[in-house]
Amino acid sequence: MTEQNSIYQTVIIGTGNLGSALAVSFRESIFNLDPKKLWLIDRDHNEASSLAESLNCSCAKDIASLPSNIDIYLIAVKPQNAQEIFNALLKKESVKRAKAIVSVMAGVSTRFIRDKLPWENICICRAMPNLAVKVKKSITVLFFSAKSSVQPFITALFASVGKVLTVKDEELIDAATAVSGSGPGFAGFLLDSFIEAAKSIGFDDTEAKLLVFETFKGTLLYLEKEKDLAITNFVSKVASKGGTTEAGLKVLEKNKVKDIITNTIHSAFKRAKELSS
Repeated sequence: MTEQNSIYQTVIIGTGNLGSALAVSFRESIFNLDPKKLWLIDRDHNEASSLAESLNCSCAKDIASLPSNIDIYLIAVKPQNAQEIFNALLKKESVKRAKAIVSVMAGVSTRFIRDKLPWENICICRAMPNLAVKVKKSITVLFFSAKSSVQPFITALFASVGKVLTVKDEELIDAATAVSGSGPGFAGFLLDSFIEAAKSIGFDDTEAKLLVFETFKGTLLYLEKEKDLAITNFVSKVASKGGTTEAGLKVLEKNKVKDIITNTIHSAFKRAKELSS
């Protein structure tokens, strides 16, 4: 087997909501034929052990207990717990021979990680998936600090939970945090607003959710199929002159909803950059 097609020994450090969702998808795809090469660690060892048992993959009590041939360390803990992980990695001699450290921690830059783990031979990858990893519909944005033989493997890992976009400018990870990382929260807010509006004109909760969910899903599927159709042209196509859609759009335009959404993204982006600095 060539190195490009190898299954690398990988540990997920942190089996909370995101870490566990990644573990399940990785196990079902990349590690399907060699599950023991996937390792899990968590502060709550019982939780990690239970998940590992259900997935038939490997589990260690802590970083010190890991085998010396781990290739990829994927850190999936909260940023405020990062220093504890860095300290443990520094104490383990074999870590400096790893091929990559992957971080899904929001706001933690590769420069910060390199300062804490000063091994120039190790590629550092920042990954920004979103909540949709649980249904394998995430969009994950990746940034690699340097070219690495494990880049295709890491990309394949995240492709198992949805689409992948690799960027060359690390600042775009912060931008992705604002758009796709926080996006599910913003989308949920909009959906809830539509549902409440539907209920205010007579539909019950179940009916309102059905109408709104199917309308949004159908619109997305239509626009994905009609790739050459500009969204502005699509809106014009739906909004016949003097009709109901035009009446509603006038309210959106009058209240500058597009500006509000732009400001929302900019505010999230600003905060993401503050966290990364």
